[in-house]
Amino acid sequence: MPPDEPLPLGETFAGAYRPVRILGSGGMGVVYLAEVDLERFDWALLVAHRERGRGGTREAQQSRRVERLELWRRRSREELLEVVREKCIPNPGSGLAALKVLTRPRQIHRFEAEWQGLVAVDHPNLIAVYGGGVAEDATSYYSMEYVPDPIPAERLPSALSLTEKLQVVGDAARGLAALHERGLIHRDVKVSNLIVRREDGVLRTKVTDLGLGKDQLRSDPLTATREVLGTPNYMAPEQFRASREVDARSDVYSLGGVLYALLAGRMPYEDLPVLEMARAVLEGTPPAPIGAPGVPEEIERLVRSMMATAASDRPASMVEVVASVESVLARSVDETRQSGPRPAVGALPTPATATPAPEPTPAAEPPPRTASVRRTREWPRFRARSAAAFVAVLAAVAAGRVVPSLA
Repeated sequence: MPPDEPLPLGETFAGAYRPVRILGSGGMGVVYLAEVDLERFDWALLVAHRERGRGGTREAQQSRRVERLELWRRRSREELLEVVREKCIPNPGSGLAALKVLTRPRQIHRFEAEWQGLVAVDHPNLIAVYGGGVAEDATSYYSMEYVPDPIPAERLPSALSLTEKLQVVGDAARGLAALHERGLIHRDVKVSNLIVRREDGVLRTKVTDLGLGKDQLRSDPLTATREVLGTPNYMAPEQFRASREVDARSDVYSLGGVLYALLAGRMPYEDLPVLEMARAVLEGTPPAPIGAPGVPEEIERLVRSMMATAASDRPASMVEVVASVESVLARSVDETRQSGPRPAVGALPTPATATPAPEPTPAAEPPPRTASVRRTREWPRFRARSAAAFVAVLAAVAAGRVVPSLA
């Protein structure tokens, strides 16, 4: 079947799937809701990919999994199901899955890296991937957890209270921490790559779409040395310079952009064209103030910290981000107990303190000398890097390698 043609609905695909309807589409493929024939589902593949490799490169780990897959295929379905139950491996036991089908054959290697990276990581804040492969008609695919009735991404800023927005970011940070622990950098963290759903009154958040991910344990022939990949509104400065060189702190920056978007109701730098946006990010110009009423200063400080221009000034890991979010939420609970019900606007309550006597407003203070000296010393080198990066961004935009989507 030609890759640009949709799958015929209601017909069996890849032996175990029957597409029912289209759920959405992205940069590499189309996602369908599919019914799963559990009798024909590849349980051996699911079990084999959940086995952790013991050291070595990702290629070596994958080679060992292939060897183990042949061993698992000799087991009966009943034996495999018993292993799935014992190890609590996520599976399509409900009979439904989200089926992603590649529509851009040139992206085959990224597509395979996406599902093979996610299938080996099990975390409640990550979309569970069940397995993938190539169908009889040479169409590449993989199947993953289906989450019914998520809150649409564009509605999240208005549908969530301030506390819930922090919970979403905290849960996303937990999922990303699990990826980072396995050597995987997401590189495209944004609001539309979070699936948020209310389930029995509880908010559930899952990170999805590792299509632009970087595997730190695998050589990266997929990303050119100066190639720029990502969604510009959420990209860290170093990602604009060279997406191949990013680390976990780049995802921290992007998640800070997610928190900004949830609070402000708009993306960082939303009013700027891509090239002006790149210049602002590279030169350290912060996005416009959040401007939403009822956002405490400590949360704005957290956003500024996560979106710091220098990676060394951000939280060093998603574990630190989780700790910061939990600290804010804990203070919110304590203050609520002391001061009564939460305000109707959904803002985090601020401690009741005596109003101090007004003082004369001083002139704006210059930045501390140490910071000023550091900026003066680093500015020429930073501008030189920025100029080279800006040329790279221009070339990437022209070639379509910068993802221009503002979703």
